[in-house]
Amino acid sequence: MNPPDENTNVEITSSYADPRRPPAKNAIAAGQRQILQILQRLQNLQPDQFTRNQVPRRNLFNPGAIPYASEGRAGYITVLQKTAVFHFSECPGRMKIRRAVITAAGEQHSRLPLQTLVDRRGESRPALRLTLDEIVQAGIEEIAIIVRPNQAEPYLSAAGPHASRLAFFEQHQPRGYGDAILRTREFIGDEPFLHLVSDHVYLSRSNRSCAAQLIEAASSCQCSVSAIQPTRENEVIFFGTVGGTPLARQDDLYEVTTVIEKPTPTVAEQHLIVAGQRSGYYLCLFGMHVLTPTVMRLLSAALDRAPAGESIDLTSSLNQLAQTERYLALEVHGTRYNISYKYGLLLAQLALALSGNDRDLILSELVTLLATGSTIPAT
Repeated sequence: MNPPDENTNVEITSSYADPRRPPAKNAIAAGQRQILQILQRLQNLQPDQFTRNQVPRRNLFNPGAIPYASEGRAGYITVLQKTAVFHFSECPGRMKIRRAVITAAGEQHSRLPLQTLVDRRGESRPALRLTLDEIVQAGIEEIAIIVRPNQAEPYLSAAGPHASRLAFFEQHQPRGYGDAILRTREFIGDEPFLHLVSDHVYLSRSNRSCAAQLIEAASSCQCSVSAIQPTRENEVIFFGTVGGTPLARQDDLYEVTTVIEKPTPTVAEQHLIVAGQRSGYYLCLFGMHVLTPTVMRLLSAALDRAPAGESIDLTSSLNQLAQTERYLALEVHGTRYNISYKYGLLLAQLALALSGNDRDLILSELVTLLATGSTIPAT
């Protein structure tokens, strides 16, 4: 079944090449008869001819937009009262994410990725190596690491077999987290990219890594996607937090409308409640994103606007991204462990050990430790 075209009495009102960007708003109204014709033709399409990849942001068009894909073309129908609008674009290939950016230039965080952990197989590896193993297995080919001046060498040594994939960018005269990411703009070019923070250890609860889950979602949906994790309200002050709505017929995906950096519980309750979440839980950023090049433009504009010497963050640009183009959040099947926190490295190590080959040994040792040491007073 061919998609509607000029010969089917359905007006073509706009065309655009990149489905990640919203089309022009020069929609032309069609009559009531054309609305019925459009809907009748859509009803005749088979389920496997539908895709959600080209649905634009909901605040630009009707939330009831009906997507379709057929015969090498894709688009969507929107119906606003008595107005039907048909948009189409060429069907793109799946979004390919080949490059990654890891930030490791924070004053307190630059050495954390070099800390040694014992992985699930019982092998000792730097935290950086665990991250690199995960993203390379997920299909990443080239990796940029932003470091403090003269700090590249230990990272190169910790990378093991992935060293040849690395490119280092030193953050001289640092102006914050957003500025660090912006240092890799030429490396990224005009491609989507995976971004991770270096002070997190990611542990999947499925047979696919957290990075692989996120890349798959972004490739499928053809847009920026941030990983998120439901988080208790007393912990939201430590994380960027998103607000939005669950995506229809898509498990664990949310349309992002708002992103706020480290909100108070009161602010979260006022602006960030998401339908379907347990009471007192909010969707906090996971420290892992697939981002389109639009983010680089937003960061560059933010840096230009900021007073001399003032830092810029990523969260503000993510909030702008949500107002600019389609932006989703994925609740990954996994957990992030921030090793910069007190006991963060310990908790990450316990999580790895208790989900690995040495689980029984570790449980036995923990029982012994609790039995013999629980009554020893702190000094």
